[in-house]
Amino acid sequence: MFLIQALHSDGWRSQGTFRLEYWACLEAQTRSCSDGRTYRIVNQENQAVVCMLDNSSCKALSPLH
Repeated sequence: MFLIQALHSDGWRSQGTFRLEYWACLEAQTRSCSDGRTYRIVNQENQAVVCMLDNSSCKALSPLH
């Protein structure tokens, strides 16, 4: 399982889990684009951080005006 965590002023807070890393990363990216927070994905089996996401990836997704 892969745990989604969001960075808050008091530290990392759990936001849910997914069986597949792909879906966890996609959900974290979506949330980051929505709320501007930094997210990380933690492999619960070995506690390794496998992905860090922030809203910098959202700029590529926003339409040109």
